[in-house]
Amino acid sequence: MSELGLSQAQVKDLVMWYSPHLLSTAICLLFAYGVALLLAARNQTGMRQGIFTAVALWSAVAVASWSGTAGVSRYLLMIEIACSGIAALAMGALIGGLNGKLVLLPPAQSTGGTGFEG
Repeated sequence: MSELGLSQAQVKDLVMWYSPHLLSTAICLLFAYGVALLLAARNQTGMRQGIFTAVALWSAVAVASWSGTAGVSRYLLMIEIACSGIAALAMGALIGGLNGKLVLLPPAQSTGGTGFEG
């Protein structure tokens, strides 16, 4: 990092400062991929199915991590549950609504077909 003019202590401070933010971003991306994977595996699309899938995945993660919340304040836990639940609903609606719509299909052949005929 000497090329950027940063000392070893400054690099360590940057890593310590940005690592929680990077971890939060990674968790959101993994959750979105999990919802999309479950929707694709069950061959389902639509906002309603996305919301149901996201709530199911969110519930599974919450149950799996429940034992780690023993020392957390009750009010902080309620805020965290509400925020992550709202985020799961929004993520499910977004992923479910866009599932299958972001794939570019090959251009149709001149015969008027879809491009997928054998």
